[in-house]
Amino acid sequence: MIDERSRAVLDAADKWLAAAEAITAADEGEDRLRSLAEQGELDGAEVQLAVAVKEWRDAGRPQS
Repeated sequence: MIDERSRAVLDAADKWLAAAEAITAADEGEDRLRSLAEQGELDGAEVQLAVAVKEWRDAGRPQS
């Protein structure tokens, strides 16, 4: 059984991957800059992933 923190990390990773894939698909065959909305979506997903991974890493560590 997967715990809640692991589930949150996997969910954040899935969102990041989906955003990255969407931007890659949109960019294929085109020579254009990413829109601000696309870049913002990817940046937001990266931040969520980083936070989730940090919380997941810190989950089992004793508090000082």
